[in-house]
Amino acid sequence: MRKGIGIDFGCSFVRANVLAGGNVVCEPAMVAVDRITGEHIKFGNATQKLIAESSGSFYPQYPFIEGIFADMPLAERVLSWCRTQNFPIDDDVRAVVSIPCGFTAEEEGEYAEMVLRAGYRECYQVYSPIAALIGAGYSMEKSYIAVDIGCYTTDVVVVSEGELVNRFCIDKAGYAFTLAIANYIKRKSHLRIGYQMAEEIKRKIGTVWVEGERRPMEIVGRASDNSMRRTVISSDEMFEALEEPCAAVLEVVCEALSKIPAEAVRETFENGIILSGGGSLLEGIDHMIYGVTGVKCRRVPNPEFAVVNGLETILAHLPEQIHNGPNVSGIALKTNAYREKK
Repeated sequence: MRKGIGIDFGCSFVRANVLAGGNVVCEPAMVAVDRITGEHIKFGNATQKLIAESSGSFYPQYPFIEGIFADMPLAERVLSWCRTQNFPIDDDVRAVVSIPCGFTAEEEGEYAEMVLRAGYRECYQVYSPIAALIGAGYSMEKSYIAVDIGCYTTDVVVVSEGELVNRFCIDKAGYAFTLAIANYIKRKSHLRIGYQMAEEIKRKIGTVWVEGERRPMEIVGRASDNSMRRTVISSDEMFEALEEPCAAVLEVVCEALSKIPAEAVRETFENGIILSGGGSLLEGIDHMIYGVTGVKCRRVPNPEFAVVNGLETILAHLPEQIHNGPNVSGIALKTNAYREKK
């Protein structure tokens, strides 16, 4: 039997799901580099541990930045690592990988070639929101707007009766939410905070839909004189902090809604907008989208792993011989009709 793996290669994490393996591997998308030799030493979780214990001897390098491959040879090494960690060297391995909706045909071809160089016999690509729909068990016989909010990009597809009608991609997502919080605190309190602190604020009190009590949080930042100072911010301030990136997400969702085929409008509105990706965990974003568009909006279960789970499902049902190029999003839409309809 031919072996295979689904790989969701993102800016923050690399998630891999081996066909019929039942185990998803999730590693930070970073590699440890030796400052003296320039050698790539460790990948993923091992990178974080090595850097923390090395007293500056190693530094992290990121293959995938801002929705594009910043270092193709490094990305190739990471993909090769995914293969060697899961399969013997002489195995015939088929790969299905996720890609942003903003990739051009040329970029898709370059990515496919890179996967083949990493040691895979075949490479097929699927747009992230389509993989997420399939991973969450939605029947492709229906019509949806699917929105995958990742780290650097928000990807949107309009799907109708097994067909990809339209796709969109913007560079506003989870990282933009975090950066917006850091910039807000700098403007309001004249304090500089790091990325990790801004992430913590986003997780604890970040919201775009306040219901219930106001939640305060004490933070520590660096003032203009370089001293450390404390201040308190609250959940209701997050509306202003997150206004710009959330407005960009709303705009692309509204554009997608305007592209629904006339005959599919009613069903799409009934089925609603489906959210996935780590950025969709921002509190209240589903309520915000519903409040602005009037279309019900729901987050898939386990949104950070919906894409990689969908890739494994797609991999299991792709035909053995495919002749329509490396991107099989269209074929993938037809692999899920057997599943329970939602």
